[in-house]
Amino acid sequence: STAIEVATTPPVSAETNAVTMAVSFDTQADSGADLYELNCAVCHGGNLEGTTLGPLLSGSSFIQRWGGQTPALLLGNIRANMPPGGNESLTEGNYIDIVAHILSVNGVDSVVAALTAETDFEISDNISQVVARRERAEPPAPEGLTVAGNTEDFVPFVPLSDAMLRDPSPNDWPMHRRNYYAHSYSPLDQIDKGNVGNLTLEWVWNMHEGDSEPAPLVYNGIVYLINPGNVIQALDGKTGELIWEHWSGPANRQDMRNIAMYEDKIIQATTDARLVALDARTGEQVWEAIVADNSKGFSNSSGPIVADGKVILGLAGCARYIPEDCYISAYDADDGELLWQFETIAEMGEPGGDTWGGLDNIFRAGGETW
Repeated sequence: STAIEVATTPPVSAETNAVTMAVSFDTQADSGADLYELNCAVCHGGNLEGTTLGPLLSGSSFIQRWGGQTPALLLGNIRANMPPGGNESLTEGNYIDIVAHILSVNGVDSVVAALTAETDFEISDNISQVVARRERAEPPAPEGLTVAGNTEDFVPFVPLSDAMLRDPSPNDWPMHRRNYYAHSYSPLDQIDKGNVGNLTLEWVWNMHEGDSEPAPLVYNGIVYLINPGNVIQALDGKTGELIWEHWSGPANRQDMRNIAMYEDKIIQATTDARLVALDARTGEQVWEAIVADNSKGFSNSSGPIVADGKVILGLAGCARYIPEDCYISAYDADDGELLWQFETIAEMGEPGGDTWGGLDNIFRAGGETW
């Protein structure tokens, strides 16, 4: 590891000492910004906004999770787990500088002393009040239905039944990968290797900004699209015209891979571990269910699958040492009622619990399903 050198000087005034400490912390944060860009940004985003590969490291969600902890604990967590696979080129001092950068972006006052591996102040106690006020002053993101419309103004609506999901029409793509076998194949044959070169652009649709890995659904000529930030849109497949748009929140740049459809509902998981059902015709919310406690780090990055009227969903955010484990759960598609829950980590005394080599339950982590 690299030692942090601290120069000693004769006694000075409190004001001068504060300036000296501020320079020390700021220098660490400046160095950490460069190190972060080289080692962390690809997964956590250039502005700490998070991506599909790593959680966000800034804003109210980060402060909610780490505000009551110390820089030493944050350092220990990052040093033990990041980057994935290890990086022997990063020294102790490098990790400390990266922590300083993260804290600086989140508004920790630059008048704190230079960080060490033992720095133990509570992070939230040193958040700049200017930053806190600025965050509170940000305009609220849209919520609920932001563009009203009805798909029945374009095509008659027919509820999507279990039988139709088991044997989809060639014209439809009603679930992720199209069918329960995950064939990812369309039986339509109008476009083939002989004419594919003649295809021309028909329409373009600009999605919301952020990370994007959507798997759109197509049913009866309507395209249902999940955007970054938990936004769902219905588009006319012929023209690309927006029919309706619904913001389920929270507003962020994170993506969601897929959504599900059943009967007259579009069902989405959200990045803060909720399950939301919308009316497929109008985009209005029908029901909402809490899947897990997002304040404890649980989330979703993939949507559900529906079978026999049950909305089945996994969970992410499980690679942490906390008492709560991850699970797969099923909800009634009609009203969102929890029907069953299967823990993905076997604890002591449970079937499979003896396969962990006697490890204490608190250290049995993982089991994400997404």
